[in-house]
Amino acid sequence: MEGDKNPSDENYEFCKDSANYENRLKEFKTERYNDDIKTGSNDFLSDGIFTKIPYVQEICEQFKFLYNKLNVFDEESVTVNKFLGEKNCAFLNY
Repeated sequence: MEGDKNPSDENYEFCKDSANYENRLKEFKTERYNDDIKTGSNDFLSDGIFTKIPYVQEICEQFKFLYNKLNVFDEESVTVNKFLGEKNCAFLNY
């Protein structure tokens, strides 16, 4: 029955596609990316809490890179608001 579905299962649906996300991160290492990804990430370097996090700039750059890669139009989507899709949003939030 539809009511028997555990909502938390949907939250981790992106795990089934983990190889895709791993491949996207490999692209980060080889692909030239937009300077605005690097520039925007520099802002975190001087923020108090972020100065204590190792590799904060690289994490920020990778996040922005993944966001841009995953933010493609889903032709099956009915609305424009679903560019990222629920699975990709769940991954980025994770």
